[in-house]
Amino acid sequence: MKKLLLVANVSKEHIRKFHIPFILRMKELGWQVDVACRLDEPVPECDHAYDLPCDRNPLRGGLTESIRMLRQLVRENGYDVVHCNTVTGAIVARIACAPLCKQGVRVFYTCHGMHFFKGAPASRWIVGWPMEKLLASVTDVLITINSEDREMAQKHLGACGAIEKIDGIGVNLDKYRRGSMPPGERAEYRRSLGIEPEDFVITYVAELIANKNQQALLNMLALIRDEIPNAKLMLVGPDHEDGKLLRQAEQMGLKDRVLCLGWRSDVPQLLGCSDLYAASSRSEGLPLNIIEAMCSGLPVAALRNRGHCELIEHGRNGFLADREDARGLADHVLALYRDEALRSRITARATEDVNRYDTANVLEQLAAIYEKYGA
Repeated sequence: MKKLLLVANVSKEHIRKFHIPFILRMKELGWQVDVACRLDEPVPECDHAYDLPCDRNPLRGGLTESIRMLRQLVRENGYDVVHCNTVTGAIVARIACAPLCKQGVRVFYTCHGMHFFKGAPASRWIVGWPMEKLLASVTDVLITINSEDREMAQKHLGACGAIEKIDGIGVNLDKYRRGSMPPGERAEYRRSLGIEPEDFVITYVAELIANKNQQALLNMLALIRDEIPNAKLMLVGPDHEDGKLLRQAEQMGLKDRVLCLGWRSDVPQLLGCSDLYAASSRSEGLPLNIIEAMCSGLPVAALRNRGHCELIEHGRNGFLADREDARGLADHVLALYRDEALRSRITARATEDVNRYDTANVLEQLAAIYEKYGA
């Protein structure tokens, strides 16, 4: 039996959120699959789970001890592949495995978004590029999830053993298929959330952190409130900023228009309750939230970044505004609000385009990579 160690930063918001289908698929193929991360939630689907003291932010401590523990795990358990994800998981795993590569362990890294990218702040290039350049020499296979990251890796990280691209990390599209929520259920769900029948609900599913840039959505909401007096903004995701956004909404006179729901397990239903999806993130690899929204039949307006541009063809299956351009985003929202035929045309194309990102397709792509590189 071949052995695989899956490494990330945390279990709740990464392993459990993204990788359970991959774990189950690799076990079907006969692999032993172990997990190493900070176990803030159990992972019963794997064979063994190891708790590392690392944090989501590699600068907050626990990095050195995590590297030591992981190196010992790899030595003792004789893994064929160490497959790492997230910035912290990729740093820990690759440094830990550096002295072990000659002993046969292979290191795969699924990059969910390069730390350096076109248009990134200089600080990201100063830190991100040298780090990835150095660690590329111990990366047997770098797996990217968007075209820009693949091109950047090919141009700047030539020391990697191989560079591949897959269609994201997989979404169970059946959970989000258009029309999955009957009208009566939709009305009842909206009532339970305090949404009136006439409200026009704009939704974004993302943790509340600086990179997700929900402030741009508040600015957009302020710009459209006179023309869409029943507009409401529904934000779904854990608040890592201790209520900062709601305080800003209150200062802008928008508090009654903003719903901050926190972490939710009913995202398909929440999307089914919505009328439009708006995404404001400054940087994304390949955002699952937009794939889910498109599959749910929502028209999408977003700010430009490499992940959004990978999914949205402006004017065809969604709309893009320039970075930080709340006015441009507001104009796209208004156009979609006013034109039912435009909404129908956009969503019809979007629901077709997202089929390639289905979990089954992505798992086959990953299985082919494992077969190709002899693991």
